[in-house]
Amino acid sequence: MRCHFDSGLAALTVLATLLLFLFPLASGPFTVVHGPATALRAVRFWFQLLFFLFAALPFVAALMGSWIGLIGSGRSADSPGLQAFTVLRC
Repeated sequence: MRCHFDSGLAALTVLATLLLFLFPLASGPFTVVHGPATALRAVRFWFQLLFFLFAALPFVAALMGSWIGLIGSGRSADSPGLQAFTVLRC
């Protein structure tokens, strides 16, 4: 009697495992259900972000240069604020 139960349980386990591989359910984490397309899409968006950042770099550098030029135009080498951070070495 025990032998029939063990063999039946083993057959049920094999059948259930086989059914899970042949007919997977569409539930679970998004990446598991929909496959690696989501990961590949994330890589594509990362490269698009890098492309747009590097494309915007000359404009940002021009704006920062003009901004730094406006701030630095009011200072001279003799200003007290600049002398506090300047160390002359011979």
